[in-house]
Amino acid sequence: MHKQALKDAASIETFPRLASNNTLDGILLGNYGVARACTALANSASGFRTNNLASIFDCNSCDSTSAGFAVTDGVVVTGCTATSNLGPGIEAFSSCRLENNTCHLNGLGTTQHAGIRIRATRTVAINNTTSGNVWGIKVESTLCLIKGNTSTSNSLANFEIVAGNRVASIVNLATSGAVSGNSGGTPVADADANFVY
Repeated sequence: MHKQALKDAASIETFPRLASNNTLDGILLGNYGVARACTALANSASGFRTNNLASIFDCNSCDSTSAGFAVTDGVVVTGCTATSNLGPGIEAFSSCRLENNTCHLNGLGTTQHAGIRIRATRTVAINNTTSGNVWGIKVESTLCLIKGNTSTSNSLANFEIVAGNRVASIVNLATSGAVSGNSGGTPVADADANFVY
């Protein structure tokens, strides 16, 4: 077992980068903490858990019995992968930025969960990919911004978003003919559209 618990403003870049088979969370970040290029594997709670205003870059969380990434307020999660966690792939509260993450096969435990679950206001989800989860992106609060995401093959819904949010168009593109060279495909009017397929 390799558990990492960081004090406020500490960086896991100077610590061992694998946290596996812990009886609680794998990696704990304090306020303003930073984790980069770390892996949490098969932990008995969340893979990563943060206090406020932490940042997580290019990390992986797999096979946790709770969330892959459980983050509080004002946290940045960028370029991360959450796979086969029994809870949500990423669970976020207010004023977070979730960008360029991939969430696959999360939330398939006794209690069903989303690839990305947003539980409080003013969080931004941009250019994430969700697939094979129970819900792709689930937003339970208001005043969030959801754009540029791709969601496919999630069992209950690709997007489940309450009223009162800013959501770019959700587009289900028609299949195209064969493409070879520099043109083809289906035109898209909204550069910030969310896609399902």
